[in-house]
Amino acid sequence: MGKLSSYEYPDYSLYDSLELAELINDTYSGSVSRSVLSDALNMSTFGGAFASKLAAARLWGCLLYTSPSPRDGLLSRMPSSA
Repeated sequence: MGKLSSYEYPDYSLYDSLELAELINDTYSGSVSRSVLSDALNMSTFGGAFASKLAAARLWGCLLYTSPSPRDGLLSRMPSSA
């Protein structure tokens, strides 16, 4: 994440984040494991680029939930109570 004064901005654009959210929603019905998503994006599951992409999507509000543990591995656009 870049930083300008106290404002943090994501490494990926809103458009990129919306495309990621659309992929998760349309292809995986709203939730997907980290490993499956990273494979679909041709990225390393534990790589920095993948982590930055997820962080940007969270910051833009496109991902409502990402698991805190890579072992759990579930990513979702829907809140867990939905």
